[in-house]
Amino acid sequence: MRWISAVGIAVLLSLLVRAAAVATTVEEIGLDVQAREATTIFRGRVTSVEELLLAGRHGPVPITRVSVHVTDWLKGRSRPVVTFTLPGGRAPGGRQLVLDGAPTFQEGQDVCLLLVEDRGLLVPIVGFHQGCYRVRGERVFQASGRAVVNVDGSGRVQAGLRSDDALSWTQFRFILAAFAKGR
Repeated sequence: MRWISAVGIAVLLSLLVRAAAVATTVEEIGLDVQAREATTIFRGRVTSVEELLLAGRHGPVPITRVSVHVTDWLKGRSRPVVTFTLPGGRAPGGRQLVLDGAPTFQEGQDVCLLLVEDRGLLVPIVGFHQGCYRVRGERVFQASGRAVVNVDGSGRVQAGLRSDDALSWTQFRFILAAFAKGR
């Protein structure tokens, strides 16, 4: 009897872990679709990352507010600073709430963001994390840190491990701007 209970608990736990993994799985979308779906596309430097608590039905809910000073505008209503919120942050008691797969931000980061604004989305970044690119040394990387080495004719972003192979910002911007204009 005790063995059956242990097996039952193990099966239940594996189902819960699998359900959690499926819940954060995001369908890959090409840069062309990202640019088309985005209402706002820009490059900028992260100027502040604030962890806040919102009043929730079952207690405080941690969120993170990110502000970015825009240095290059590609699509949408131009303004000097864009601010958006993401779920997660420090909860009461010091616990950290992390939404698996969501990009994180640090002050000073150079980013290119494709956002869907004013629709009340939990994560305003197109494709969850896919519309978040980092620019390091004028080279472009995915939020995961992988180098963006090519964008094929269908808009699929091809990533690699070698930072020397990453597209330059100028190359990436040219491709992104063309997709944003529907070309």
